[in-house]
Amino acid sequence: MEKMSLEYIAGFFDGEGCVDHTYDKYSGLRLRFTQKDRYVLDKIQKYLGCGRIYRENRDGMHRLLLRYKTARKVARLLLPYLIVKKQKVIDGLKIWDDKHTRP
Repeated sequence: MEKMSLEYIAGFFDGEGCVDHTYDKYSGLRLRFTQKDRYVLDKIQKYLGCGRIYRENRDGMHRLLLRYKTARKVARLLLPYLIVKKQKVIDGLKIWDDKHTRP
C-alpha cells in the first residue's frame, strides 16, 4: 500500500463505510469502516490515531468503529473529500451539533 491520505480514507469510506447516529443514553455520531481484510483498517486506524477494530464472528468482517467526538472530528476531516456519503455525513454532523449545542 502506498502512502495513506485523507483522500484515500474518504474514498474507502464512500465504498465500505457507514455513518449513523445512536439514540441510546450515549447518543452520538458513529462512523464504521468494514472490510474482510484487517490490514487496510489497521493502516487507517494508525493514520487517524483513533478508533477500535472489531471482528464480527457471524460474517468474519472487521469493522473500524469511531464514535462520538472522535467520529465528529474525523467526519469533519473527511467531508471535503467525500462524494457518495457526503450528505449522510453532513446530516449526521447536524444532528450531533443540534443535540450538543443546545443551552
